[in-house]
Amino acid sequence: MKQLTYDKIYGNWATLLLTTENGGAIDYSKFSDEIDVLIASRPNGIYSNGTAGEFYTQTEEEFDEISEMVAGKCEKAEVPFQIGISHMSPQISLDRLIRTRHLNPGAFQLILPDWFPVTLEETVIFLQKMEAESNGISLVLYNPPHAKKQLAPEDWTVLKKQVPALVGVKVSDQNGSVTWYRNMVEHSGGLSVFIPGHRHNKPGKKSLHYPEYFPWPFLYFFKGHVTACC
Repeated sequence: MKQLTYDKIYGNWATLLLTTENGGAIDYSKFSDEIDVLIASRPNGIYSNGTAGEFYTQTEEEFDEISEMVAGKCEKAEVPFQIGISHMSPQISLDRLIRTRHLNPGAFQLILPDWFPVTLEETVIFLQKMEAESNGISLVLYNPPHAKKQLAPEDWTVLKKQVPALVGVKVSDQNGSVTWYRNMVEHSGGLSVFIPGHRHNKPGKKSLHYPEYFPWPFLYFFKGHVTACC
């Protein structure tokens, strides 16, 4: 898969939900069908192991099988894809990156270490380590509202300068805050910005009708919306 630069990450990216049997085991047959349905819906891209993919519950064997399946199907269909390597433990996140870099995703998606709030300096060190081991594969940082370390848009500028492989951030838009959008525009140079699209796919939403609030490309992350359509 060709490596994703920030200007190639835009539009509607579909997240994969973890499919399980009644007893809690992963149903790989249904998961395979889910990938096929999402590919057929022709999103701008697909990614694995976000919150809906329950990355925090997976064994390493389950993670490997899911990653192999996503990569194989998306490569064959020529659909851009990201592999989510997130884990609360930085060591496990790094190990997941190393084990899946041969799959050559367009980007790795990852969270910050999450047992205690890391400093901005520690955030840089962590991302630089991931960058050094990524074999040139781009990074997308997932920083949800419940993360212990909350990054402000001005922090993105620092990270981008220190970690060139960082091409995107997946964040909350602070309930559609106009101030947040203005700060985002100022500090999102060289980055695509993912936002939860389930609140932004309806007519009349201010953030969709004032393009001066958005850099280009601005990426709408329709978490749940595409999956519901499937």
